[in-house]
Amino acid sequence: MHNSRSITLGGSRIDIKVVSFVTMIVLVITALVVAADTWWGIDHHDLMRDPNAIANHPRYFGIISNLGVVLWIASAAVALQAYASLGLKRRGEFSGLLFSGGIFATLMGLDDLFMLHESISVTGLAEPLILLPHALFLAVCCYYAWLMRTETPWLVFGAAVMSFGLSLLFDLYPSYFPGLMLLEEGFKLYGILLFSTYMFLVGHAALRR
Repeated sequence: MHNSRSITLGGSRIDIKVVSFVTMIVLVITALVVAADTWWGIDHHDLMRDPNAIANHPRYFGIISNLGVVLWIASAAVALQAYASLGLKRRGEFSGLLFSGGIFATLMGLDDLFMLHESISVTGLAEPLILLPHALFLAVCCYYAWLMRTETPWLVFGAAVMSFGLSLLFDLYPSYFPGLMLLEEGFKLYGILLFSTYMFLVGHAALRR
Protein backbone atom coordinates (compact mmCIF):
# COMPACT_ATOMS: atom_id res chain seq x y z
CA MET A 1 0.00 0.00 0.00
CA HIS A 2 1.41 3.37 -1.01
CA ASN A 3 1.40 6.14 1.54
CA SER A 4 0.86 9.80 0.75
CA ARG A 5 4.60 10.46 0.71
CA SER A 6 5.30 7.92 -2.03
CA ILE A 7 2.36 9.18 -4.09
CA THR A 8 3.62 12.75 -3.80
CA LEU A 9 7.13 11.75 -4.85
CA GLY A 10 5.77 9.89 -7.84
CA GLY A 11 3.36 12.59 -8.97
CA SER A 12 3.73 14.91 -11.93
CA ARG A 13 4.00 17.98 -9.70
CA ILE A 14 7.31 16.90 -8.19
CA ASP A 15 8.52 15.80 -11.63
CA ILE A 16 7.93 19.28 -13.03
CA LYS A 17 9.72 20.89 -10.09
CA VAL A 18 12.74 18.61 -10.43
CA VAL A 19 13.00 19.07 -14.20
CA SER A 20 12.62 22.84 -13.80
CA PHE A 21 15.32 22.98 -11.13
CA VAL A 22 17.79 20.91 -13.16
CA THR A 23 17.03 22.97 -16.28
CA MET A 24 17.75 26.17 -14.35
CA ILE A 25 21.10 24.82 -13.16
CA VAL A 26 22.12 23.86 -16.70
CA LEU A 27 21.09 27.28 -18.04
CA VAL A 28 23.10 29.07 -15.34
CA ILE A 29 26.20 26.97 -16.07
CA THR A 30 25.80 27.55 -19.81
CA ALA A 31 25.41 31.30 -19.25
CA LEU A 32 28.59 31.36 -17.16
CA VAL A 33 30.50 29.50 -19.89
CA VAL A 34 29.28 31.96 -22.53
CA ALA A 35 30.18 34.90 -20.27
CA ALA A 36 33.69 33.54 -19.71
CA ASP A 37 34.13 33.13 -23.47
CA THR A 38 32.72 36.57 -24.31
CA TRP A 39 34.13 38.77 -21.55
CA TRP A 40 37.30 37.04 -20.34
CA GLY A 41 38.44 35.38 -23.55
CA ILE A 42 38.31 31.84 -22.16
CA ASP A 43 37.43 29.55 -25.06
CA HIS A 44 34.28 27.62 -24.19
CA HIS A 45 35.86 24.49 -25.68
CA ASP A 46 38.48 24.64 -22.92
CA LEU A 47 35.75 24.70 -20.27
CA MET A 48 33.66 21.90 -21.74
CA ARG A 49 36.18 19.29 -22.86
CA ASP A 50 38.41 16.85 -20.99
CA PRO A 51 41.74 18.40 -19.88
CA ASN A 52 43.82 15.60 -21.41
CA ALA A 53 42.04 16.01 -24.74
CA ILE A 54 42.67 19.77 -24.69
CA ALA A 55 46.36 19.38 -23.85
CA ASN A 56 46.73 16.36 -26.16
CA HIS A 57 48.06 14.31 -23.26
CA PRO A 58 47.84 10.50 -23.03
CA ARG A 59 44.54 9.29 -21.60
CA TYR A 60 46.24 7.68 -18.61
CA PHE A 61 47.51 11.01 -17.25
CA GLY A 62 46.06 11.55 -13.77
CA ILE A 63 44.19 8.24 -13.74
CA ILE A 64 44.91 7.53 -10.06
CA SER A 65 44.00 11.07 -9.06
CA ASN A 66 40.74 10.79 -11.01
CA LEU A 67 39.99 7.47 -9.35
CA GLY A 68 40.46 9.11 -5.96
CA VAL A 69 38.02 11.90 -6.88
CA VAL A 70 35.41 9.34 -7.97
CA LEU A 71 35.77 7.48 -4.67
CA TRP A 72 35.55 10.70 -2.63
CA ILE A 73 32.35 11.82 -4.35
CA ALA A 74 30.85 8.32 -4.18
CA SER A 75 31.47 8.05 -0.44
CA ALA A 76 30.10 11.57 0.09
CA ALA A 77 26.94 10.70 -1.85
CA VAL A 78 26.46 7.47 0.12
CA ALA A 79 26.95 9.15 3.50
CA LEU A 80 24.79 12.22 2.83
CA GLN A 81 22.04 10.19 1.15
CA ALA A 82 21.92 7.85 4.15
CA TYR A 83 21.85 10.86 6.48
CA ALA A 84 18.97 12.43 4.56
CA SER A 85 17.08 9.13 4.33
CA LEU A 86 17.10 8.62 8.08
CA GLY A 87 14.61 11.45 8.58
CA LEU A 88 14.41 13.77 11.56
CA LYS A 89 12.86 11.18 13.89
CA ARG A 90 15.51 8.54 13.25
CA ARG A 91 18.56 10.77 13.33
CA GLY A 92 20.69 10.27 16.39
CA GLU A 93 23.39 7.67 16.75
CA PHE A 94 24.57 7.64 13.15
CA SER A 95 23.63 11.15 12.02
CA GLY A 96 26.74 12.98 13.22
CA LEU A 97 29.04 10.35 11.74
CA LEU A 98 27.29 10.28 8.36
CA PHE A 99 27.02 14.06 8.07
CA SER A 100 30.59 14.89 9.10
CA GLY A 101 31.98 12.05 6.99
CA GLY A 102 29.92 13.14 3.99
CA ILE A 103 31.03 16.77 4.24
CA PHE A 104 34.67 15.75 4.72
CA ALA A 105 34.52 13.53 1.63
CA THR A 106 32.85 16.33 -0.34
CA LEU A 107 35.56 18.83 0.61
CA MET A 108 38.33 16.38 -0.25
CA GLY A 109 36.73 15.41 -3.56
CA LEU A 110 36.26 19.02 -4.66
CA ASP A 111 39.76 19.90 -3.47
CA ASP A 112 41.33 17.09 -5.48
CA LEU A 113 39.16 17.75 -8.54
CA PHE A 114 39.84 21.48 -8.78
CA MET A 115 43.22 21.52 -6.95
CA LEU A 116 41.74 24.10 -4.58
CA HIS A 117 44.34 24.21 -1.82
CA GLU A 118 47.19 24.36 -4.37
CA SER A 119 45.45 27.25 -6.16
CA ILE A 120 44.68 29.16 -2.96
CA SER A 121 48.19 28.66 -1.56
CA VAL A 122 49.66 30.90 -4.30
CA THR A 123 47.85 33.83 -2.64
CA GLY A 124 50.19 33.48 0.33
CA LEU A 125 47.88 31.66 2.73
CA ALA A 126 49.54 28.86 4.66
CA GLU A 127 48.53 25.37 3.51
CA PRO A 128 47.53 24.21 7.05
CA LEU A 129 45.13 27.18 7.25
CA ILE A 130 43.61 26.30 3.88
CA LEU A 131 43.07 22.71 4.97
CA LEU A 132 41.55 23.70 8.32
CA PRO A 133 37.91 22.98 7.27
CA HIS A 134 38.95 19.52 6.05
CA ALA A 135 40.71 18.82 9.35
CA LEU A 136 37.77 20.04 11.44
CA PHE A 137 35.25 17.78 9.71
CA LEU A 138 37.66 14.85 9.89
CA ALA A 139 38.09 15.49 13.63
CA VAL A 140 34.31 15.54 14.11
CA CYS A 141 34.05 12.34 12.07
CA CYS A 142 36.73 10.73 14.27
CA TYR A 143 34.80 11.75 17.38
CA TYR A 144 31.55 10.16 16.21
CA ALA A 145 33.35 7.12 14.82
CA TRP A 146 34.88 6.57 18.26
CA LEU A 147 31.47 6.87 19.92
CA MET A 148 30.09 4.30 17.45
CA ARG A 149 33.13 2.00 17.56
CA THR A 150 31.17 -0.98 18.90
CA GLU A 151 28.57 -0.75 16.12
CA THR A 152 30.79 0.12 13.17
CA PRO A 153 34.02 -1.30 11.67
CA TRP A 154 36.26 0.96 13.73
CA LEU A 155 39.50 -0.65 12.56
CA VAL A 156 38.67 0.18 8.94
CA PHE A 157 38.20 3.83 9.85
CA GLY A 158 41.33 3.86 12.00
CA ALA A 159 43.39 2.41 9.15
CA ALA A 160 41.97 5.07 6.80
CA VAL A 161 42.94 7.92 9.13
CA MET A 162 46.40 6.42 9.64
CA SER A 163 46.87 6.21 5.86
CA PHE A 164 45.85 9.85 5.45
CA GLY A 165 48.34 10.80 8.15
CA LEU A 166 51.19 8.92 6.47
CA SER A 167 50.30 10.50 3.11
CA LEU A 168 50.42 13.95 4.71
CA LEU A 169 53.78 13.23 6.34
CA PHE A 170 55.30 12.25 2.99
CA ASP A 171 53.71 15.34 1.40
CA LEU A 172 55.39 17.57 4.00
CA TYR A 173 58.73 15.74 3.87
CA PRO A 174 61.38 18.45 3.38
CA SER A 175 63.51 16.74 0.73
CA TYR A 176 62.81 14.56 -2.29
CA PHE A 177 63.87 10.94 -2.60
CA PRO A 178 62.99 8.30 -5.22
CA GLY A 179 59.55 6.84 -4.56
CA LEU A 180 58.35 9.76 -2.44
CA MET A 181 55.40 10.54 -4.71
CA LEU A 182 54.49 6.86 -4.94
CA LEU A 183 54.39 6.57 -1.15
CA GLU A 184 52.41 9.79 -0.71
CA GLU A 185 49.77 9.01 -3.33
CA GLY A 186 49.73 5.29 -2.53
CA PHE A 187 48.84 5.87 1.12
CA LYS A 188 46.30 8.51 0.09
CA LEU A 189 44.55 6.11 -2.31
CA TYR A 190 44.61 3.38 0.33
CA GLY A 191 43.04 5.76 2.83
CA ILE A 192 40.36 6.86 0.36
CA LEU A 193 39.43 3.24 -0.39
CA LEU A 194 39.20 2.41 3.31
CA PHE A 195 37.21 5.56 4.09
CA SER A 196 34.79 4.91 1.21
CA THR A 197 34.27 1.34 2.37
CA TYR A 198 33.66 2.54 5.92
CA MET A 199 31.08 5.14 4.82
CA PHE A 200 29.26 2.54 2.73
CA LEU A 201 29.12 0.09 5.65
CA VAL A 202 28.00 2.77 8.11
CA GLY A 203 25.32 4.06 5.75
CA HIS A 204 24.05 0.53 5.17
CA ALA A 205 23.96 -0.19 8.91
CA ALA A 206 22.16 3.09 9.66
CA LEU A 207 19.41 2.44 7.12
CA ARG A 208 18.86 -1.11 8.36
CA ARG A 209 18.17 -0.04 11.95
